[in-house]
Amino acid sequence: MKRLPLLALLLLPGLAAANPEGQSAFNNTCSSCHILTPQPSKRALKAQKAGHARVTTPARSPLERRVEIGKLVKERSSAELRTWITAPSEVNKETRCDTRGMNPTDLDALVAYLKTSSRPPPLSRDDQLRQQLQNDLAARRAKQRLEARESSRPEQGKK
Repeated sequence: MKRLPLLALLLLPGLAAANPEGQSAFNNTCSSCHILTPQPSKRALKAQKAGHARVTTPARSPLERRVEIGKLVKERSSAELRTWITAPSEVNKETRCDTRGMNPTDLDALVAYLKTSSRPPPLSRDDQLRQQLQNDLAARRAKQRLEARESSRPEQGKK
């Protein structure tokens, strides 16, 4: 019986991601001007800089005029998002966002949807295997370079 709350906590992110109310609120209120593209995590960007698998984001048409808010959503807290959605003109004076008709339950669902949808999608199995192979090859090459460097040094005798 004590495991039930733990199970509920483990399932909570999955249930939050399956948020059709929040998605419909986003589609009705925000999607005409904004697009929610998942942004890569800092860990993925560091791995890319280290020479591992390249981080890709979905391609957009050059004619796309909607503003990407994935990065902003990831950087803001839920309270800041709530303030931003309820009074967008207070956050940005030049905004054209109109969220006056949104009720509080839609607001909560929208904030939950934004927070869960701004996470980057998990790597596919093929990408995980490709990344592991690249890591293994890099480690093997480094080991071979080290062995070659050590074998090229002349051995020094005792005096």
